Amino acid sequence: MKKFALVLGVLVGLCVLLVAFLPRLLSISSVHQFVLGKVNQRIPGKVFVHDFSASWMHGLELKDVEVWDEAGRKVASCQKILCQKSLVSFLTDPNNMGHVRLEAPAIYFIDDGDKKGFSIERVFQEGEKKHKSSGKHTHKKGASSHEKAAPKVAPEIAPISMDLAISDGTVSIEQQAGADVQIRDLQLTLDMKKGDSLRAKILGTVVDVKAPGHTGSFTVDVDAEKLKASPEDVCIKAKADFRGVPCRIADRFARDKMATQALGNNVDITCAYVRSAGTTDVEIDVTSPRFTAHGKIREGVDFVEIPEAVSFRWTPEPACIDRLIAASASDSDYAFPADMRAKEGVMISGSIEPVKAKMVRPGDLLPVPVHLSIGLDSPIVLTSSTWKESLSITLDTHIRLPSTAAAGDIGAHLALSMGSEQATCSAHMEGLSRKRDGEATFTIAASGAWPKLFTSVLRPKGRFASIDKILGPTLESKIQGALNNLEAPTRVTCSGSLNSETGNSVAFDLDMKRDLESGVLTLEKPGTLSCTVMPACIHLLAEAKEKLPLNSPAELHLVCEKLHLPFSSNDGEKATLYQLLDGTECSLSGGLGTISLSKCKGSEESVALPPLLFNADLVGAKRELVFEVASDKTAKSPTELHITGHAANLWNDEAITLSEADLHLDMHLEEFPLDLLSLYSNRSEKKERNQVEMLIALFGDTVHADVKADIAAGAESGSLQAMLSSPHTEGSVQGSFEKGIFHLSAPLKATCEITKKAGKLIFKDANPLFASGVRSTHPITLVVDQKGFACPIFPFSLQGITADRVTIDPGVLIVKNGGVVRGLLTMMKARQAAAEDEVELWCTPLYFSMKDGVLNCQRADALLANTIQVATWGKVNLARDQLDMVLGISKESIQNVFGAGVKGSMLQIPVRGSTAAPEIDTTLASAKLGAVGLQGHGKKKTAILGTLIEAAASLGDGDKAIPPPTTQPFPWEGKVQ
Repeated sequence: MKKFALVLGVLVGLCVLLVAFLPRLLSISSVHQFVLGKVNQRIPGKVFVHDFSASWMHGLELKDVEVWDEAGRKVASCQKILCQKSLVSFLTDPNNMGHVRLEAPAIYFIDDGDKKGFSIERVFQEGEKKHKSSGKHTHKKGASSHEKAAPKVAPEIAPISMDLAISDGTVSIEQQAGADVQIRDLQLTLDMKKGDSLRAKILGTVVDVKAPGHTGSFTVDVDAEKLKASPEDVCIKAKADFRGVPCRIADRFARDKMATQALGNNVDITCAYVRSAGTTDVEIDVTSPRFTAHGKIREGVDFVEIPEAVSFRWTPEPACIDRLIAASASDSDYAFPADMRAKEGVMISGSIEPVKAKMVRPGDLLPVPVHLSIGLDSPIVLTSSTWKESLSITLDTHIRLPSTAAAGDIGAHLALSMGSEQATCSAHMEGLSRKRDGEATFTIAASGAWPKLFTSVLRPKGRFASIDKILGPTLESKIQGALNNLEAPTRVTCSGSLNSETGNSVAFDLDMKRDLESGVLTLEKPGTLSCTVMPACIHLLAEAKEKLPLNSPAELHLVCEKLHLPFSSNDGEKATLYQLLDGTECSLSGGLGTISLSKCKGSEESVALPPLLFNADLVGAKRELVFEVASDKTAKSPTELHITGHAANLWNDEAITLSEADLHLDMHLEEFPLDLLSLYSNRSEKKERNQVEMLIALFGDTVHADVKADIAAGAESGSLQAMLSSPHTEGSVQGSFEKGIFHLSAPLKATCEITKKAGKLIFKDANPLFASGVRSTHPITLVVDQKGFACPIFPFSLQGITADRVTIDPGVLIVKNGGVVRGLLTMMKARQAAAEDEVELWCTPLYFSMKDGVLNCQRADALLANTIQVATWGKVNLARDQLDMVLGISKESIQNVFGAGVKGSMLQIPVRGSTAAPEIDTTLASAKLGAVGLQGHGKKKTAILGTLIEAAASLGDGDKAIPPPTTQPFPWEGKVQ
């Protein structure tokens, strides 16, 4: 026990000695350098203290303190830091710093240009990052993501007392090349008494090192009392006086020359702020070569006073105007030219008239009546190499906010001119009142060459590129209305019109009400919109590369019977467009005038869609749209159109989702002109243009149709019934949707008369013999069996279509003498038929199946020119547009021509290439037919040679088994000799 007590006593003694000598220990150079070394390992920069001394009963002293950045440059230094408070005092009163003195401190703000911030800002950044990263591992494994994301609450800091003095300080702002701007002889005294009072004074000299003579000085005095009292009882007196301060100090911190360009080289600023007993007095005076402003304001709990006029005048450098106006994004729809420059300076002046007013009640328009005017004493003149003339801009504005009795008004006038082109815009609002139910009227009028100036001044892209050609050289518009409160209007009425020389016009009339709490906009009465849009303007809005075939303007009239439009989500947070649609309700009705359309490019013939009447209801809560479109029965037109529809789940929180919508459609069309479909296709795109041409070729100019469709989201279920008739085609289809795939519930049947155009655009793919062109003298029939038929809808895929049996019964056709047909007639020495432009082709029914985008064609027999019997079979890859077919010539036809037969029932010739340009292996065909000709020759040696050639040709080709005929007897048997 005695030994334990002895050991304990020794340990306690050692601890006492360690504590007693701790300040002395830290003062040893090797010790405090070791501590600084550990600090320097955690930061990009370095901190050096050449001498440190401390004691329990006396103050702290640091000498020759330096901070270096990561590049080894000095960014801060101080010759001596003295703190008179002892370590014992810090232990008893840690919040009282006592008297602290910094002798000859220096700070260097070095701008590296290519890095963010100044060099001194990056000295301790790495340390902060390490601290933050280490904090990531403090979460418990079981903590939820919500707990991890909870914001940290900063601990409340106790008030600190301090008496700080800085003498002979220097602040340098420089680039790598050296000092640029300096603050020298910096003196600071700061006296804080336990957070209840503050007395501070700072002064120094500002020198523009690179511009001799640009030297200024500054003084700042602050005296505050009762800091811990309520805000209205705090007394503050502050005064700042800057004389001749170089504006380049602001340029260096902002890394541009905006301050110098806007204010000049030097600026004088005097500012006084006094707050006591609930009254605040502010006075400011700014004088520089380019900007002057002076004013006083006094504000109390229930009054505001401007004892004398507040005025300002600004004459910035042209480069400043360049930066304020010319900056625009390069990828926007329009932009100012990159080389736009202000040709000469501009002077902007304004003033606020003296006033003294009582605040009537909280929430008024403004607590004081104000008369403010701002104008350009001289126009802004801009130039660019892309402009033929300079652009001149003038602007005058005034604001008269009302007193308690008088009414106020706001006005502005803007004028642009470039050469002989001029445009103006004027806006005026009058009747402003402090009463919340007071009504103010407004008028906005614009006239002149706005479209032409728009395209001349800017570099518009896309639909704006030729807006001057669309709207014409001049534009006239006027908007007028009223609102019941300027600060927070709850009701706005607005009507107006726009007219251009090209005939485009818009007129509207709205009376809207907005609930301040919910932010919902509604209509007090039905709103109307009427517009006339010329064909050229429609062409621009559609962004069509090829001119649309419109012959008449589109006249549209809309009436909005009901509107419930929110401006924020239910929880008050910023909402997406589609989330706002969830709270929207709207009912629209209207009409569209007659649309006239050219049948084809350069044609004088036209077709017309009669006037349409329509109505629609949007219910955002259900994400549904109900609509009806019908032709005006009072119009004398053979065309009739009636469409009713209902769509639910049209959108989600992020986008329109037609593939996920529940759709119901009921459509009836009579004599509908298919040429109108070209309005909905991009005529400049060959693929889309051909699709419209193919429909017209197949059906004719007009179509009659009845369609009923019910489709669940993603075509998971539903049904389709359609009947169609036209001058060339009749047909019907019935089917159902299941898991995104359409199935036939009955055979699809159609009859079609093949015109020359339809034969060239559509039926060329059905058989190589049709590739050069085909037409029919009577309707052909098409049947698609429901068994095994499937067509994917969402998403649609040609490769996904399957059909076990498709039948086309063409009967007798007339084919164009070209391509495969001409080659066949030539090889078979049918000289008379080969000289004809068209020949007759008598066909058996064509049977197909389809899978993975490939047509499997069974054998189809045909009689060409009433003399040559042929057959085709093989595959057509529609996805790749590739043919793998065989053309067979019957043994009897070869016997009649060459006097000799062939092995088997047919001579086979491969057909390759594409559906648009099928290719016969003419070399192989000539070899085979030549061999047959030699066999039919009278001489024995020649016949033997022909046999050998035929064998060699057949060996090289690799003839396949000939499929049996699908139809027997052939329809021409017994009818053709």
